Amino acid sequence: AAVEERLRAAAAVEISCRLPPALSTPAANHVLLRFEHAAAPATVSRALASFEQSDGHDLASLAVRGLNLRRFMTSLLAVLKRRGGGGLCSLDLAGCLAVPTMVVGSRPAPACLFSQHRLVPALLGACPGLRALDLSGLHLPPEALQSLSRAPMSALRLHGCTLERGSVLTLLRPGSALAASLTFLDLGGCSLSASDAEEALELVQLRSLCLSDARLCARAFGRRLARLSRLRELDLSETELLPS
Repeated sequence: AAVEERLRAAAAVEISCRLPPALSTPAANHVLLRFEHAAAPATVSRALASFEQSDGHDLASLAVRGLNLRRFMTSLLAVLKRRGGGGLCSLDLAGCLAVPTMVVGSRPAPACLFSQHRLVPALLGACPGLRALDLSGLHLPPEALQSLSRAPMSALRLHGCTLERGSVLTLLRPGSALAASLTFLDLGGCSLSASDAEEALELVQLRSLCLSDARLCARAFGRRLARLSRLRELDLSETELLPS
């Protein structure tokens, strides 16, 4: 109760006590924070700083949606490293503005500190126990996808992300920790080519898959889909099935 009062005094923060069904129920000392689009970056920073000063609570789930990452990333990483760490199992950064890479002369400008190339490695390094991640709407270069491929997560949502052609193979390369552990995958709205979309159909353990707004070869799709015996949810809205 004390930590909730401090957080609400610092900002308008939704404090929940539930995780998505795929994740375990948090312990009594776990705090779940959620900031929506209307929250100002300074508000997020103040709330995170207030949480960092609280005692006896771990961060189990954090959602910061639709904000400029550059404005609060330093305070976010500080909290994750010191108070969240292995205890954080769900992180939602959907719709957050990607931080541009800026180089002045031969030295990177401060804004480059959390560029698209370094954002994902920094997050995964601060949260080794992460099991669910939502980066929807961000630009993810190959370096970021390589980092993701090494993370044994069960749920990954990249809806509407800007992905380079052939990058799904980088993300879901055979034998990687991610490819072996995913049961929920959302690559909808990424305008995937047929070859990229088919890579996702190689994950036979998937229970939920979204490939909306993609292109698929009808015969290859049918053959691969037949092997997904555990699949319970499939979203192919706006997907184009190409003739064989």
